[in-house]
Formats: sequence, structure tokens, C-alpha cells
Amino acid sequence: MLSFSEPALRGAREAAPELQRVLNVETGRLPRNWIDRLHSLECVAIDLDHTDISPEIIKTAHEGGFRIMCYTVNDLDRMRQLFSWGIDSVVTDMIHEIAPDACLRWDKKAGTGSDGRAQDAYDLPPWHCPELVAHRFSGKTDPREFRIAPENTLAGARETVRYGYRAAEYDVNITTDPVPVPFAMHDETLQRTTDGSGPSARPWSELASLHAGIRHSQKYADEPIPTDLELAAYLAQHRIQRLVEIKPMPDL
Repeated sequence: MLSFSEPALRGAREAAPELQRVLNVETGRLPRNWIDRLHSLECVAIDLDHTDISPEIIKTAHEGGFRIMCYTVNDLDRMRQLFSWGIDSVVTDMIHEIAPDACLRWDKKAGTGSDGRAQDAYDLPPWHCPELVAHRFSGKTDPREFRIAPENTLAGARETVRYGYRAAEYDVNITTDPVPVPFAMHDETLQRTTDGSGPSARPWSELASLHAGIRHSQKYADEPIPTDLELAAYLAQHRIQRLVEIKPMPDL
């Protein structure tokens, strides 16, 4: 479970303490006390914009006992640089151009000592996330940049599988129903990715009739907004690691 919202991460800790939590940080806004915040939230990792990553930040995270990942890297040379510095995982849009095994994580490269542990290893939590993670399954839907399928959809999830990725990040919001329905969507409004408009916080009966791929291309014009349950079932069937980003919900 990932989120830029600390209240959301606290709620995730209460609701499902067995799931690992990751603190997302906005570009250029890494607080000075970020290690203390990770401890307070009982997170296992931090997720930064790759432009904020440096060898020193990675070293500080590992020395503090935390994993570190970054978003969103679409250049293979930049990926290789980050992994040479010791990054744990990287999120990318370019699943159709960058192979899921294009980079090897630092702790897999390390040799092992007589006790079987990686030499010079830090005391870090287990990290089951692969090196490369598909961003919103198949990349951000952007009219200026063609991506292979609309973001945060089952069509995108199928592309994640087709290109051999073993982990996918996607965004989850909840409806305004008395029993909320978790559904996949990044924005607080509908118009960028669907044929709807206005706030995305509304009953599921209204969202279920919208199309989540029409802004991407005519090929996906009828693609529906998926529920988190639909995505979870599909990803579990194909053994894809889920990185679920909880979107901030200030009114709920």
C-alpha cells in the first residue's frame, strides 16, 4: 500500500497491518525528518520522484533500515544509474520498450558470505517487489504521448502481463456509496481519462457507466472503469505483485 497521504497510511496500518506500507513524497518535498516519519508510520519504504534521488539519499534510507523506490523513470540509462546507486525498485511507463529484467537490484548483485547473507548488506525488511514496476499498468494516459493501453484499466493490466512485468502500480479511490466501492482512478476529476466530467467521488452506479479508455484511443473507447476487486482477482491469477496507491480523500 502506497500513499502521499499520511492519514491514509495510518488507516491502512489499522485496517491491514500485515501489508507493507510505502510513503510517497511529492517532487522536491522530501522533509528533513523523513526517516522519523517512516518510523512513525511503520512504513518499510519511501517512494520519491527519481529527480530527487541521489546516492546519499539511498544510503541514508538503507542505513535507517528502509527500502527506497522511485517514480517515474522512462529512460534505460537513468534506470541503470539508479540501480548502480542501490535503488530497490523503479516505476516506469515504458513497459513496451524496457524489459522487466533490464536491471538487477543491488542486493542481488552482492556476493554472499559464509553465513549466506549478502556481503555489506543492510538490515532491511524483506522486499518482494521486483526491480521494475509497471506504472498504472501500461503508462500514463497522455494525449501528447501514446501509451499502449489506457491507465488504471483491465486492458492495461493485460498489457502488464503480456510484456512480462511481475509488478504493477495503480491508483485506488473510493465511491461515495454507504458501503464504498474501491475503484481504479488517479484523478479527483473524471475528464482526463473518461467520458465523464466533474469530481470522481460519486456513487458507483454513476461511475460504472463511464468509459475509461475513450481519451486514450478509439480502440479502447468502451473500456470500463475497473473496481479494485476486479483488478486484484486478475493480478492474483497471473501472480502479479500489486502496489496499490491510496489516493488522498480529504472529505472522507
